[in-house]
Amino acid sequence: METEKLIEMEAVRAIFSSGEDGKLTEGGRQLLSAMEEVSFRPGEELMRCGEPGDDGMYLILEGKADVLDSGGKPINVPMTSGSIVGEMALIRDEPRGATVKAVTEVVCAHLSKDQFEEAARENKKLYGALLNLAYKKTTGLVEEQARLHSELEIAARIQTGLLRHDFTEIEKKLGVRISAFMKPAKEVGGDFYDVFLISERRACVVMADVSGKGVPAAMFMAMAKTHIKNYGMLDMALPELMYRVNNRLCEDNPEEMFVTAFVGIIDMDREVMAFVNAGHNRPYLAQENGPFKQLACCSDLVFGLWEEQKYREQTVEFKRGSWLFLYTDGVTEAEDETEAMFGDDRLCETLNRRLLEMDAERFSGGVYGDLERFVGNAGQTDDITMLCLTAPARKILLRTVPASLDYMDGLIEELDRYLREGECPPEVMTELEISLEEIFTNITSYAYEKECGELSLGCCLEQGSGEFTMQFKDWGIPFDPVKKRDPDLTIPFDERPIGGLGIYMVKKFADEVEYEYRDGCNILTVRKKIHS
Repeated sequence: METEKLIEMEAVRAIFSSGEDGKLTEGGRQLLSAMEEVSFRPGEELMRCGEPGDDGMYLILEGKADVLDSGGKPINVPMTSGSIVGEMALIRDEPRGATVKAVTEVVCAHLSKDQFEEAARENKKLYGALLNLAYKKTTGLVEEQARLHSELEIAARIQTGLLRHDFTEIEKKLGVRISAFMKPAKEVGGDFYDVFLISERRACVVMADVSGKGVPAAMFMAMAKTHIKNYGMLDMALPELMYRVNNRLCEDNPEEMFVTAFVGIIDMDREVMAFVNAGHNRPYLAQENGPFKQLACCSDLVFGLWEEQKYREQTVEFKRGSWLFLYTDGVTEAEDETEAMFGDDRLCETLNRRLLEMDAERFSGGVYGDLERFVGNAGQTDDITMLCLTAPARKILLRTVPASLDYMDGLIEELDRYLREGECPPEVMTELEISLEEIFTNITSYAYEKECGELSLGCCLEQGSGEFTMQFKDWGIPFDPVKKRDPDLTIPFDERPIGGLGIYMVKKFADEVEYEYRDGCNILTVRKKIHS
C-alpha cells in the first residue's frame, strides 16, 4: 500500500520516527512499505488469544477494535486509528496473548511474519526499527496507564466523597446507630448506599447496585443516588418516588444500564419501616432483639430499563431493639478458592453471631472481616457494600418534679437505682449523680424568679451500646450554661469569681453537653457512654 499515505498519520509518525524532527528511519519506512491493506467486518477477529502469531502485525487505519482476555472480557481501552497490535509476533514464536475483535468495520495495514523476515534478510535495520517501535509503544502504554491510574484515584476520592460517612446527626435525631462499609472491586464501583433525614424522626435508607463496574457504573451510580435523594427530600410516597427515579434514569441511559435498589423510610415515632424493593437482594431484619431473618418482600422491576413502571410499597415493624442489614450481591456471591459462594445461609449465620458479639458501630466492618477470611486468596470480583442500622432497646426514666431542693435527694436515689440496674460502673455513677445535683441546683436557684416552677428529668440508657442520655427541661428564664466561660483553675480558690464550677464539672464528666431553647423551654442534654 502507499507508504506516503501511512506517513501522513500522526500516530504512525510518532511511532516510526527517529526523533523530535519527526523523520522516519530507513527501517521504519521499509516496514511501512512492506504492509498490505486488509479489512475486517464487525465481530470478526483480527487475532485470537492462544493461537500462533504467524499472521504478524496490524496497524489500524480506520475503525475500532476491542482487546479481550482469554475469557472474552475487555482488558484495555478500544483500539482505534493509529493503534498497532501483534508486532512482537514478527520476531517471537509465542501464541497470542489476547484476542482482538473488530467492533466496527476495521481497515488495517498488515505485515505478516513471512513478509517481515523476507524484508529483514535484505535490510537488518528492520530489526532495530521493530524494537524501536515496540519500545515506543510500551513507553506510551506505561504513560497512558499512569495517567489513567491518576484519574481513577481522583474518581475514587470523588466517589467516596459522595457517600455519607458521618451519621451523627441522623443517629441523634432518630435514636439509632448506623455503620456502613464499601469496597469497590476496581478503583471505582457501581454500588452505593445512603441515609438521609426526611423529617426530625424519619429517614430514608438506600442500598443499590448498578450493573457493571468501573467508571461507567460509578457515573450512573452518581445519577441514581442524586435522583433518589432529590425526590426523597420532597417527602413523597415511596411508590411515586420510585416511579419518578426510574423514569429519570430511563431518560438518561443510552448504554441501557440498570440499577437494583432497596429504598426504605424508617419512622421512629411510629416504629415502622415502609419500603420498596426494585430487584435488589432482600435485606435481613432482626426484630426486637430476635435473630436476623431475611425480610419477606416482593420484588419489582429494576431502575433504568423501562419507563412508566409501578412499584409496590410494603411495611414492617421496626421497634426498639431491631436491626436492619442491607447489602449488595458482592457479599453473598463472593467466592473462595474452591469457587464456593459465601451465600445467604452463611451470611445469616454470620449476622446472628455478630449480633451477640458486636455493637452497631463496628457491625458492618466485622461482617466484612468474616467475608474476607472466607474468600482467602481468591480475590474480590465484585463491589462489596453493607449498611447496618439498629434502634437500640432503651431503658427510660422520666420524672417531673417541682424545682425545689426538697425533691433533689429523691431524684438522685431514683437515678442511682436506674444506673445500678443498667450495670453502670460505680465511678461513672458518681459522676452522673454529681452532674444531676449541680444542674438541679442551678435550675432551682436561677430558672424561676418568683414562683416555684417545674423541672423535668429524662434518662435513657441504650442497651448494648451503653449510650446514656440525661436531659433536663425547665420553663424558666432562658439561659445557656454551656456558653458560660470555664473557670480559671490556676487562680486561688478564694480569689476566683463565683459561679461556673458546677457546669464545668458537668462538661468534664460528660462526653457531650448540649443546650437549646425551644417552645419556651430550656433543654440541657448530657450524654455519656457508660460501657466501653
